[in-house]
Amino acid sequence: MDTVACVESILGMQSTSIRVIVCDNCSTDDSFVEMSKFFSRNSNISELGGYLEVDVKDCDFNGSADPFLTLVQVGENNGYAAGNNAGIKIALSKFNMRAIWILNNDTILDNRAFHELINASNRFGNEYILGSALCDLDSPNKIQMLGGRLNKMLGVPIKIGKNKDIRSYAEIFDVDYVCGASIFIPKEVILSIGVMDERYFLYWEETDYCFRFSFITGKKPKCVPTSVVFHKEGAKVGRRTFTQRNLDAINCMRFFTRFFPIYAISVFFIKPVVDIYSAAKNGELSLSWFYISWHWFFVAIRASKSTSTRKLLDKKV
Repeated sequence: MDTVACVESILGMQSTSIRVIVCDNCSTDDSFVEMSKFFSRNSNISELGGYLEVDVKDCDFNGSADPFLTLVQVGENNGYAAGNNAGIKIALSKFNMRAIWILNNDTILDNRAFHELINASNRFGNEYILGSALCDLDSPNKIQMLGGRLNKMLGVPIKIGKNKDIRSYAEIFDVDYVCGASIFIPKEVILSIGVMDERYFLYWEETDYCFRFSFITGKKPKCVPTSVVFHKEGAKVGRRTFTQRNLDAINCMRFFTRFFPIYAISVFFIKPVVDIYSAAKNGELSLSWFYISWHWFFVAIRASKSTSTRKLLDKKV
């Protein structure tokens, strides 16, 4: 199970200064039960402070309980941002942690990944969102991405360092956004800009969060390439479904009408063409993809009522 493997790699860091919160977005299989069994029986977890299982609605921590690992049943699947927000709120309210490290469950950590993020955060005064270098699990030196740049005219995120050798990178550098598979957020940042916007459900949520950080603070997120995280699923190139394409379209327009309304019109007309080209390049082009790309126009209109940048700056999400 991916989540178990991720937690085991966290245990391998042998750090007593962390607390692990696993949020389950109402899994429809037996994964929650299986995780509960594994965590409750793991001797390493017991030695580090034990295990607690809670429901997000009550979060009963038995008074002064301070478990090393908390398994949270969120109760319903409201998407990536909602699951992360549930964990963030528990980490800050119950454990008073000074930073949050969000990890996808399909990640495996390099032994130095956490320490490199901590060192970088301390170096920059705990004032920046940080991201790790994501590498292929099967090809450890092959980069998936080191964060991203955003082509505002085309509405296309560009992955930095894709397919290059991680050994060529050592210095910390600014990015437009970091990948949500590994995003390190100091407490000070969360108190300043709030939590993630749950309206995105899937796609563009970490991009929104990073640009909100930049708009509010005037600073840019940073990539820490010496913090290496191996990403399992990210290495697989899969075909996106009709629903996934629609979510990408809706959230792309939601993002641009919020942060860059001047580019929203160009993105509105150009992005479907980019989608058609991408589908053709990946061998996915068919009549259905033409339909989806043009359907993009109508679906994207639903995002036009999203919160403007000014309202966002006036009120935290």
